[in-house]
Amino acid sequence: MMLLVTTVLSFVAGTVVPLVPGNVAGLLGVFAAGFLLGAVDDDRHYLEVGLASAFAGVLTAVLGNLVLTVAGLGVPILAAGATASGVLGLLGHYVGRDLRDGLTREL
Repeated sequence: MMLLVTTVLSFVAGTVVPLVPGNVAGLLGVFAAGFLLGAVDDDRHYLEVGLASAFAGVLTAVLGNLVLTVAGLGVPILAAGATASGVLGLLGHYVGRDLRDGLTREL
């Protein structure tokens, strides 16, 4: 489920957000997916969010650079996409959990 949400938000943000390059907006979508899961669910899902975010980054990099990937020159692009996307997804999950914890903590 997390993989589906992350991928959809990445592609939707990459195409809908105006005045922002598609790759940066896609990373914002990955951040938003991690944030939403962290803000809504009480459990920790760092492994799931990290894997789903990295996969969404690889999928975006493959589809965005299909010729380089088929030619075998896209490995650094795939690695950069997976790393950036995975880090932002985990960061979003952490921020969402921290926000939820701060809002629900007893004073």
